[in-house]
Amino acid sequence: MPDLLDWIRQSRGGRELLDAPNRPLGYLRSLLDESLTGDAEPPHPARRYDAHRDQVAAACRRDVVDQAAAVATARDAARAEWHSREQARQAERAGPGTGRHAALAAARAAARGDHAAARAIAATDVQDWPAVAQPGAGLPRL
Repeated sequence: MPDLLDWIRQSRGGRELLDAPNRPLGYLRSLLDESLTGDAEPPHPARRYDAHRDQVAAACRRDVVDQAAAVATARDAARAEWHSREQARQAERAGPGTGRHAALAAARAAARGDHAAARAIAATDVQDWPAVAQPGAGLPRL
């Protein structure tokens, strides 16, 4: 109770409290209204305010956790996609297809401006391409 009285005195800006007001409840109401709506901070925050502040903080924490989970999920999905692409790339390089690799090497050499190397790579006879169907040969037999 002394804290409350000190706070009311502080909010009044040095004006004394009346000892025997004519209307005590009206005076108390005006004192509390003036002190609660003034610039001075109350000595003890209201329990309702504390509960609200705790709810807001908990909601913020939940939002942060949800955002972190969404980011982690997206990151894991991207990493899985990158991993599958890398595996496909390695499988393509490891498997048959030396003719394709030779063609890519020739294209890279030509892009560098090394046309002699590109011609030399292209001149090698790599026969891993399937046979081309000739007109009139009919449908391939399975």
